[in-house]
Amino acid sequence: MREVAELGEPSEARELCSGAGAWQAWCEERWVLAAAARGLAEEELLLGCGTDACRFFVLDQSREPDVLIRIARCQSVAGEHAGDCVSHALLRWMAGDPQAEEIARVAAAPADPVNMPYTVGQAAGCAALPACPPMPRGTALCELGRILTTPGSEACVGPGPTWAW
Repeated sequence: MREVAELGEPSEARELCSGAGAWQAWCEERWVLAAAARGLAEEELLLGCGTDACRFFVLDQSREPDVLIRIARCQSVAGEHAGDCVSHALLRWMAGDPQAEEIARVAAAPADPVNMPYTVGQAAGCAALPACPPMPRGTALCELGRILTTPGSEACVGPGPTWAW
């Protein structure tokens, strides 16, 4: 039997892994790791995914620097893992030490993940801003995050940048 890591095309991986039953997500992730090491682009990696878990795995390794693009992609393709995907994107954004202008840009975005106002508030607290920037929704949660987060606190350090292929 052919090893999934040896398959070149996303369609081949999807076809083989779809027959793996309970092991489908593992099969797809194994192909994603091998394909990423060969230099396949993120879009092609996503094509090899037949499960939300695989799509989340790919997006979680994304090198996309714009958190709003990452959030939109999480919401559009990560399915049942969209919430976790958005949370990871926001944590990585926080780890990048956003400053006032970037915090205001993200705060003003129409994206509305449930955890976004609080995380924007944490970023504002880390940056020692005197108040949260204007937001379409969640200003009270933003202020709570800002008040409870001080520069140098654990929330400001974050998990560090994602490992990437």
